[in-house]
Amino acid sequence: MIILLILVFCLFYLFVYFLIKNRPNRFPLTFYVVWWLFWLIISSFNPYNLYNVSFQTYLLLLVNIFMFTIGYFLVISKKKKLNQPKIFSFDINNKWIFILQLPLLSILFYYFIKYNMLLNSLNIIEARNIKYQIGFLFSTPLEYMFNIIIIEPLMSITMLLFSIKLFRKKSKDFTTLLMAFNIFLSSQIGLGRLVFFELMVYLFVTYIVFKSMSIKENAQKLKGKTYLKEQSHKGKLKAVTLIILIFVLVTGMAYITMLRRGISVFTIDTLMEGYSLLFRQTIVYFVGPFRSLDYLINSDIINIYGLFWGKLTFGGIENLVGYIFLFLDPNYKIANYVIGPLTQNPITIGNGVEFNAFYTSLMNYYLDFNIIGVLIIPLIYGMINAYITNLFLRKTNIVTLMLFIFITYQSIASSFRWNFQFPGSWIVILILVILGIIIKKNNYLKEK
Repeated sequence: MIILLILVFCLFYLFVYFLIKNRPNRFPLTFYVVWWLFWLIISSFNPYNLYNVSFQTYLLLLVNIFMFTIGYFLVISKKKKLNQPKIFSFDINNKWIFILQLPLLSILFYYFIKYNMLLNSLNIIEARNIKYQIGFLFSTPLEYMFNIIIIEPLMSITMLLFSIKLFRKKSKDFTTLLMAFNIFLSSQIGLGRLVFFELMVYLFVTYIVFKSMSIKENAQKLKGKTYLKEQSHKGKLKAVTLIILIFVLVTGMAYITMLRRGISVFTIDTLMEGYSLLFRQTIVYFVGPFRSLDYLINSDIINIYGLFWGKLTFGGIENLVGYIFLFLDPNYKIANYVIGPLTQNPITIGNGVEFNAFYTSLMNYYLDFNIIGVLIIPLIYGMINAYITNLFLRKTNIVTLMLFIFITYQSIASSFRWNFQFPGSWIVILILVILGIIIKKNNYLKEK
């Protein structure tokens, strides 16, 4: 039945696809729909003896995709030809990026050394807890919040800039290497693999943007055979660069997978085992959230906690302002802390398979407004994605490009969790909005 529903939805999507004439306009929606449907199809086969997901939950997941598609379609420009700038006019100011990266380097290096000292004195089983439990890597709650509110958003900005610089002409310099080193240090603090996945999506979206829009830095260039041949060569070079980088990142994830199993000496055999384990864990990580959601929906969690009325969907904002409410009312409860034990405690999603943390974005929609949330919030989220796409194509600059890449990643990540439940994603948006205002103001002053 689930396959039949997916086929029906595919027909609907193809109808929408052909109504949106321009390829860049279609890309975020296509990426979102293909990503979600791919994992729903994989999930329907219950790989690695995972439990079956109920029809009701699959139906809600498809409703989520459907509503996002409707919202996106309502707002996105349907024009076949866009009035986009002929020149992709933005400057990547290496001076300011370098100034940003230096303090990041010192902070990350300090925590990298501290983390490895703690890891050597504790069991490898504590590799993740060292970073996420106060008292180990972060000594105080204030230090932990500094990481969430400052360091992690700046690392997201760093990865966005790194991805753009890699596909920009004459952008490979010492600053790019410094950003790459900071990304490496960040990934080693906590031995997390999600940072590699996030970077892979950023790189892929950036590559597609440069390829599909055929962006030119110099409007005076001739479009003769020589120019077209040169552009074709550059396109192939960028594709090869992307493939190599993805291979390196996957290898890094396999390496971390084996490190977390206590392997310290690496050979070809152990690395191949790492690839095999990574493949299995990837499947479980991306279809496991559907089973977590199924567990949640079929539990009495709403009867226990009641509805949160938007406090989970906007959880990142509530995390930031919740302390003010706590000061005014000691009995105030921050939603993220209320459901923390629920998401942290492992549940069984298959024969011998335990899972925690990831419940898809529908958990937030559902616990906030029940079924109404699954209908309304994806609709609005699709509209926001389309608005940002329109904005990027209408006002192409460094900030709108970063915002476009970032929001596209967030829509993909919603298949396993809602990142706007955490402060970091909102802070990245805030930083980009402020940068956008600064750029707009500077352009206005230049015109004056």
